Amino acid sequence: PPLFLPIEFLSLVLASNSFLVIILLFFIPGSPQWLVRNDKEGEARKSLKTLRGKTYPGVDMEILEIKNCIKERNSVQKGSNFTALKTRTFTTPLLVFSVIFVVLGACGNDTFVFYGPTIFSKID
Repeated sequence: PPLFLPIEFLSLVLASNSFLVIILLFFIPGSPQWLVRNDKEGEARKSLKTLRGKTYPGVDMEILEIKNCIKERNSVQKGSNFTALKTRTFTTPLLVFSVIFVVLGACGNDTFVFYGPTIFSKID
């Protein structure tokens, strides 16, 4: 008897993970900050109560803090996107991830991903 499931079930297993995530997305409450920015303060309160618990006493304080953050963000002068791309907080992570992806690509990971099922199916 085989010790592993047939390779054909791999797509079903991977698809089931995606379906589970899609179903669970319906139960995630809305972002309180997005709701306040779009003038839906009542829904933001409900969302905070869901996230923090029904007995959480700081809902009003958090709503006020979100409003203050939105006011501060709107008052800050917006620069161009090009100047934001030149900042160190953008270029450093970009460089790190670029190096990681180049190293991964050079290690032959794609070979195993693409040809692995074919190779391992011929072992029997």
